[in-house]
Amino acid sequence: MFRLFLFIISRFESPFVFRWKPPDSVASGELRLEICSICGWIGPKRLFMGGTEVFRRGWLEGIHHSFPDHGKPGQLLELKAVQTSEPGQWKPMLTLNDEPVPEETGTIPPHNPQRPKLLAIVTGVTYLAMFMTFIMLPHIQKMLYATYGHSDSRVFVLEVAHKGVEGVLHFDRPALPSAILGQPYETKPAILGGEQPYTFKRLMGIMPDGLHFDDDSGLISGTPRESGDFLIRIRATDARDHSIDWPCVISVASDQEHAPRIVTESLPVAIEHSDYSAQFDADGGLPPYDWVLNKRKLPNGLVFKVLEEDGESGQEQVAARLEGTPEQLSVNEGEVAKSIAGAYPLRVRVTDASYSPWVDISPWVLPFVATSICLLGYWNMQRWSVVLLGLAVLAQIGLAVASLLSVSTAAVVLQLCVLAVGTRAFPKMR
Repeated sequence: MFRLFLFIISRFESPFVFRWKPPDSVASGELRLEICSICGWIGPKRLFMGGTEVFRRGWLEGIHHSFPDHGKPGQLLELKAVQTSEPGQWKPMLTLNDEPVPEETGTIPPHNPQRPKLLAIVTGVTYLAMFMTFIMLPHIQKMLYATYGHSDSRVFVLEVAHKGVEGVLHFDRPALPSAILGQPYETKPAILGGEQPYTFKRLMGIMPDGLHFDDDSGLISGTPRESGDFLIRIRATDARDHSIDWPCVISVASDQEHAPRIVTESLPVAIEHSDYSAQFDADGGLPPYDWVLNKRKLPNGLVFKVLEEDGESGQEQVAARLEGTPEQLSVNEGEVAKSIAGAYPLRVRVTDASYSPWVDISPWVLPFVATSICLLGYWNMQRWSVVLLGLAVLAQIGLAVASLLSVSTAAVVLQLCVLAVGTRAFPKMR
């Protein structure tokens, strides 16, 4: 990418060639200096003597060079840049014992433009902002996609259990059934093992507005009045005072049309050291879907994968899967391995293809390109850049009014501000 940038910039360089003919007693052959200037003395530089390259220097390096191997003792041949009579301007000069050697071509040296402070600040800040926007473009696309794309997200609780949980007090169901916004709802946690009767208590979490939790029976009932995923923790206690805590999710789905919906209700219980697989499915919206797991911490041995299948436009993401073998973390010799049994809340998000970030990015493309080209002229104090930017702004307004091309109003306003700064400095430009 950087090489491409240098190639584009090099198209705007102007060549400057200077030639000197030192006395034969001092140097054999012509001395030739080539400068490819993009702005003042900024640009690559090459020096030749008698057809042989003496040096090749970068954009910001100077031209100063002495020739101690040429001439008789006491004769110093030196190339340097000296200031001209015009303020801030420099020219190359070859000297022999501090006496100038005439330059044969009469080439006018690169012009070092004297930029007004406001113009220099506006040009530099605008270029910096455009460069940062270009670098951040992939992240901007993801942000727009997440903000405006039709999506659905759900919180799941993955329970990892030890082997041999039969007979032990535990919840039989890994999740509660989903509720629908505005529709009556009633459910009760299912308990196995232990000794009846059971009692329940809600330890933490906020219930959806409209639903109520009964501590005696564990019954959750009512009519939900808000949508979303609500993580709560329930404690069940049997007749022998054995208890177990259960983090679970009450998912209240809104009745939105034309939006994708995760149809997976719950995740099966995973058993340590046993193969595990759970699939996330969705319907509605416009496939293919984009799946994201927003919780990075998974039990050791499990991975989140996006499944693909051949569609009309190639490979399409249709579902996601959590698979692997939950295992204890490897430990050093002599240490006791820690169990990974427990509850792991996970949030899964699915987004369909109904929205494209290009819809919001494309209106900025034409202003971005036009401004970046014109700012090169601004930096070189060239009048054509102000004229070109003015014509570009008029063309963009015309295209937008005629509905031929979408152009961002904010981009045009910013261009007008840059144009105003250029217009103010127009009399000082060449």
